[in-house]
Amino acid sequence: MSTPAPSAKFRVTKLTYKVEQLGQGRIAEGVGVRSEVTLDGFTGVIEPRSAVFTPSREFTSVDEARAVLEPQLNAWRAWVQLTKGEDLMAFAFASAARETSPPVPDGHYVLVLDSAALSLTGHIPIALLTYGQIPEPPPAFRCDDLVEVGVALYADARNLSRHTGKFGYAFLTMIKDRYGNEILAAKALHVDRPVLAEFKDMCTRGGSGVEMRKATKGSRLEFTAARAEWLMRVFRELILRHGQVAAGAAPQDQFVDLCPGADEDFPHRAKMAAHGRPG
Repeated sequence: MSTPAPSAKFRVTKLTYKVEQLGQGRIAEGVGVRSEVTLDGFTGVIEPRSAVFTPSREFTSVDEARAVLEPQLNAWRAWVQLTKGEDLMAFAFASAARETSPPVPDGHYVLVLDSAALSLTGHIPIALLTYGQIPEPPPAFRCDDLVEVGVALYADARNLSRHTGKFGYAFLTMIKDRYGNEILAAKALHVDRPVLAEFKDMCTRGGSGVEMRKATKGSRLEFTAARAEWLMRVFRELILRHGQVAAGAAPQDQFVDLCPGADEDFPHRAKMAAHGRPG
């Protein structure tokens, strides 16, 4: 009685990406950049126009390998966008290589290179600093759906600064919904409650004319340069801190910086102080 021949085995050996430059940042021409990075399940060699990732553990399909690598690239890109202020580079998946190991009668395997030619299927961005410097991978950080939306809204706020209050309020609403309420969000993200209160207040009462998120009774808060900078800083911190929490890590510091301005501009400050609730 004959036994069926065992099926061939496959092992992914390489994932290759084209490196495309986005945004304002550029790698200096003529600089020979070749950096090695280590990610979960992969080592990578990154050059100005290409990147090759080699699995450090076994993947039997290209889809399986990409499913592990690409979320890390998304998180890396988002982290650099928020911490460096530039969407500097993007990796576009180009191809993969795998080895086929057909069994032979003596029980050994003959490895055969099998190129898995895959078409470009979208952009998996990652960032490089100018002058050819590649930033370190982020600490524990996950780019989930809320981070993705936050990064998009944050970019819109940078490009359309007169609408910062609208974009900021939209993200604050999502944060409160994700964590249950403003109190729970402040606790989880290690942000003082008055900071969230003033962020909401600036988004609601800040500016005039087209800057206004909504028409409200009472006094308006002027969008000074210092307040606009603070608003974007808090916006950025909320996204970064949620990404850390999503990755299972607690932010290491407490964010306590209040909005620039006199106490009379923010009536809740006196109320918080009277009840002994600094944060």
